[in-house]
Amino acid sequence: MKQLLFATSLLAISQAFAIVNVGPKVGVGMSNIIGDKTDDYTFKSSYSVGVMARLGLLVLDLQAEILYTSKGSTIKATDNQSETNFNLNYLEIPLIVRMPVLPMIGVYGGVSLNTLLTAESEDGGNTTDIKDRTNDVETAIVLGGDFTLLETISLDIRYSHGLTTINSSDSSPRVINQNISLMAGYMF
Repeated sequence: MKQLLFATSLLAISQAFAIVNVGPKVGVGMSNIIGDKTDDYTFKSSYSVGVMARLGLLVLDLQAEILYTSKGSTIKATDNQSETNFNLNYLEIPLIVRMPVLPMIGVYGGVSLNTLLTAESEDGGNTTDIKDRTNDVETAIVLGGDFTLLETISLDIRYSHGLTTINSSDSSPRVINQNISLMAGYMF
């Protein structure tokens, strides 16, 4: 009898882990750099493209993504005639715990480990590589909510807040990324 109960429990647990969805994900958003001495920094448009995988459990879902994401900020000069753009491009790996609150709506939170791919400062047509002045790795918290249509299309809004400073020098001001995104994914 114990063996039958054990085998039934294993079967139930294996079925709970059997719901895996994968697919592409794209998004647009607004990104900014905040922190010390960033009063003149303003949001700039950003985008993300990548893949996601969602593992449906009994009560919660686990979701992992691999995204190419642009971040950064814009600084307008005091005369409003010129501006400087900071363009930071990351390979992001968010690990998210999602809780369905209604059949088609869920809320989530998690962490993201981000690797800096490129970092440039663009001022008046001149582009300068600033990767040597930035940290190669960023960690961030991720919070959001999503709406699922037809069990395959996922639309979500997400806020990402950096936990580690962008600057690599200890003498530089402490600044971090923040990003608000609208994303869409298709799950197979």
